[in-house]
Amino acid sequence: MKNHLSPLREYNTFQINHYFQEVSMIKEYTTDHIRNIAFIGHGGTGKTTIVENLLYFSGATKQLGCIETKNTVSDFEEEEQIHKISIHNSLTFTEYQNTKLNFIDTPGIPDFVGEVRASLRVSEGAIVVVDSVDGIQMGTQKIWNYANEYKIPRIIFVNKMDKDQANFENVVGRIQKQLDAPIIPIEIPIGKGESFKGVIDLVVMKALYPKADKSGVETKPIPKEYQKEAEKYRQALAETVADVDEKLVDKVLEGHSLTDDEIASAVMECTQQFKIIPIVCGSSSKGIGIVTLLKMMVQFLPSPLFAGETIGYDPNNEDELIARHPAVDEPFTAFVYKTRVDQYAGKFSYFRVRSGRIHQDMEVLNASNSKKERLSHLYSVMGRKQVEVSQIIAGDIGVAAKLDGVSTGNTLCDPKSPVKLPPLKIPKPIFSLSVRPKNKEEEEKLVLVLNKIASEDPTLIVEYNKETKETIMSGMGETQLSIVTEQIQNKYNLEIETALPIVAYRETISKSGKASHKHKKQSGGHGQFGEVYLDVESLDHGEGFQFVDKIVGGAIPKNFIPGVKKGVLEAMEEGVLARYPMTDIKVTLYDGSFHPVDSSELSFKLAALHAMKKAVSNASPMLLEPIMSVKVHTDKDILGDVLGDLQSRRGKILGVEADSQTTHQTVNAHTPLSEMLEYARDIRSLTGDRANFEMDFSHYESLQGKLADKIIEKRKET
Repeated sequence: MKNHLSPLREYNTFQINHYFQEVSMIKEYTTDHIRNIAFIGHGGTGKTTIVENLLYFSGATKQLGCIETKNTVSDFEEEEQIHKISIHNSLTFTEYQNTKLNFIDTPGIPDFVGEVRASLRVSEGAIVVVDSVDGIQMGTQKIWNYANEYKIPRIIFVNKMDKDQANFENVVGRIQKQLDAPIIPIEIPIGKGESFKGVIDLVVMKALYPKADKSGVETKPIPKEYQKEAEKYRQALAETVADVDEKLVDKVLEGHSLTDDEIASAVMECTQQFKIIPIVCGSSSKGIGIVTLLKMMVQFLPSPLFAGETIGYDPNNEDELIARHPAVDEPFTAFVYKTRVDQYAGKFSYFRVRSGRIHQDMEVLNASNSKKERLSHLYSVMGRKQVEVSQIIAGDIGVAAKLDGVSTGNTLCDPKSPVKLPPLKIPKPIFSLSVRPKNKEEEEKLVLVLNKIASEDPTLIVEYNKETKETIMSGMGETQLSIVTEQIQNKYNLEIETALPIVAYRETISKSGKASHKHKKQSGGHGQFGEVYLDVESLDHGEGFQFVDKIVGGAIPKNFIPGVKKGVLEAMEEGVLARYPMTDIKVTLYDGSFHPVDSSELSFKLAALHAMKKAVSNASPMLLEPIMSVKVHTDKDILGDVLGDLQSRRGKILGVEADSQTTHQTVNAHTPLSEMLEYARDIRSLTGDRANFEMDFSHYESLQGKLADKIIEKRKET
C-alpha cells in the first residue's frame, strides 16, 4: 500500500505565518491535492469555532476569529452575527502540506438543513462534530444519514473535551451504539474537563500539546500514566485496519507490530472504503487537537479523484446518460450549489467543477435553461473575501460574479459538450406563514424581495394562494422564517405583517339530493329563460367532480349544455356552508326546459348555479379538512410524549418503525393540517430539540360536530 504522506512529519516544525490572504492570485493545485470537506453536526457543537481554529493554525488568518466578537471568517452575514448561529453554508479555504483544503461550515439548526444537503453534494469528506457530553444528537443523526446517502467518508471530532463530565471513552461507546458504525479511535485525550491539555496521536504514538501562545503544537513522548492505555488503543487500531491487506493480517497474527506508515496507509484505505470511521478529540476553545485534525484531513480524507465519474444526461434527451470524470482534459462541467446576493456587489454563484477546467472570460452553457453565460472573474473565497484566480480545475470549488441567469441547482458546461447534472435534493417545507405589507402599495416590492431571498435559499418557497388570497412563505421551521422576516424589515426597509396561513377547507355532500331552478327575466326586448333539473351524488374522497348529461328529447338544446356545466362549476367555487370550494360531487343534468327566443347559454348558466346550490343544500353538506401524512423521527425514550402529543392533535397513529442501527424511532401518522400549523415550534419545545419531522399533504377527510360548527361560524363572520 502506497502512502503519499508520511505521518512522521514533525508537528513542532510547523511554523505559523500569520496573514490573511491579501494576494490577487493563489497557488494552483492539481486535483489530487485538493480536499473538499463539509463540517456537519448538531447546532452548538462548535463547528464554526473549529473552522476558525483550522484557518488560524494553518496560517490562513492572522487572528483567531471569535463568534462573541463577531469577527469570524465563516459566519459573516449580519443576521448570523446578531443571532450567533450559522444560517448559511460558508466556504473558506486554506493551504496545508501542499494541499488546498476547501472548508464548508454548515448550520446545525434543523431549519437550515437545505444548506447542509447542498454542502454535502459538493464534498468528498466530512468532519462530524459532536459534543463530548451530549454525543450524537437528533440533528446529527439526520445529517449523518445524508452523508451516507452521498457516500462520504468522514472523521468524527469529539469537541469540548474541556467540559465538565466529558468522558471520551463513554462518548465513543455511545456513538458506536447509536450509529452502529465501525467507529475506531485514532486519537485519545490527555486529561479531561478542566485538566484536558492535549491529545495522543495513535498513528505516530506521540503526545501533542498546544503552545501557550497558540502559535502551534509541541510534540512530546506519551506520558507514562497514559502509555498502557495508548498501547491498548493502538493495538485495537492495528488489528482493525490490518484487514485491508493480507500481508498486514499475517503480520499481526504472527505477533509483529505494524509500522506507523503501515497503519497510516491502512487508516486511509479503511476510511475511504467505509470500513472504519476514525474518531478524534479536542477543544476548539483551547486549540487542542486542531493541528492533528489538519494533518488527518489531508492524509485520510479523499481527494476529488475518489468520487470518480459523475453521471448526468443530455439536456435534450433525459434517457441518454453522460459520464464526466474529475480530469482537466475532459469537457467542462460544474454544479452550482449556492447563490449569495450581496446588497452592493450583486450576485455570486458558488460552484463545484466536476470535470475539465474553467478560466476567466470563458463562455459556458447553463444546461438548466439553455442560456449562455460569460465568466468575467473567478474567485476562491474566504468567507466574505474573494481571492481572484485565473482558473478553477476539476475537483475545486469556485465562485463567479454577476451570472444573472444562473440559480442554485443549475449545471454549467461546455457549450460544445452539453450535459445536465441531477438537481439538488431539497427537503419539503414544514412551516408556513402568510405575509403582507402594512402598506398595500408595497405588495409588488414584497414579492420582489421574497423572490430575491428565496434565490439564496432553495428551501424557502414563496407562493400566492388564490383560494385564500394570501402570499405564503414556507420553509423548514420558525427560526428560518423569523430570520427571513427580519431581513425583509431591516435589510430591505419594508414593514410587514405575518400570520399563520388560512387552512383551505373543502365542502362536499354526504347523500344524494335533487333540485331545480327556473331562471326567467323579462326587461323589454329579448328576455332570459332557462330551467334545469339536477341530481347530485357524493363521490369517493379525491375523485373531484363529474358532470353527466342525461337530457333526452331535446328538453335542453345541446348548445346550452356547456352553459349548465359552467353554472355548476361556478356554484362549486363557494359551498353553501362556509363558502369553501366544493369537491367529490357527481352532478347529473336530467331535465329542463327552454324558450325558443329568450333562452341563452347565460340563462342556463344562472339557472344551473342556483339549482346546484339548492341540490347541495338538500344533500346534507359537510366540511372536509386537509389531512397531512406526518413522519416524526424521535428518540425511543421520548416516544410516549410524541405519541401522546400527536393523539392530542386528533392524529391517527399508523405505526412506529424502529431503526435497527440506532435508538431512534419513526412515527407515521395522519393528522389534520389545522393541528400542525405550529408543530415545528411545538415539537422542539416538547422534546428539547430531540425530534424532527416531515409532512406532506395526504387527503381530505370529513369534519363534523362542534369543531366543524366553530369553523363555519368563524368563516361566516369574515
